[in-house]
Amino acid sequence: MSLEAIIAKIAGDAEARAAEIESAARAKAAEILAEAEKRARNAEERILKAGEREAEATGERLTSQAELGARKAALAARQQLLDEVFAAALEELTKLEKDSWRKVFRHLVSQTRLEGRYEVITSRREAAFLDDGFLKSVKGPELVPAGETREPGGGFVLRQGKTELNFTFPALTRSLRPRLERELLGLLGIEG
Repeated sequence: MSLEAIIAKIAGDAEARAAEIESAARAKAAEILAEAEKRARNAEERILKAGEREAEATGERLTSQAELGARKAALAARQQLLDEVFAAALEELTKLEKDSWRKVFRHLVSQTRLEGRYEVITSRREAAFLDDGFLKSVKGPELVPAGETREPGGGFVLRQGKTELNFTFPALTRSLRPRLERELLGLLGIEG
């Protein structure tokens, strides 16, 4: 074989080998590119799903915060309404006329089941509602007017020695309020 033929054979073999290497490199590059695209799509899906979850969680947090704010506002409004109702009731109680005040007094004292002698302390205005005949007519303990008056906001205090029983209207409304709140809300058509 001639030198030219050998050189041509080597060149042909080299070209064939180069084409083979180039084809394998292109196949490997296509494989790497396909894998990279697959990873990119997977990463994109993960990122989108994480973003959707985060957006959903943020939306839920915002909704929760808004609902909590609405519940707090409703509770504050209910509390303000109840405060106004009890303040109005207390104001009406402090304005009771003699006969109505005496009915309340008689009812409260008769429910106590007290025994012994008690002094009755009232405001100056309500002290005028008490006289010996009325106090003797009240069933229960022996009642006498105290030698003093107080401005308790309506109602009275029964004192025996150092012990005082508070039947003032502010004290009574405070003690009855927990029991009456739900009932009042029901009457007003508001859920408690």
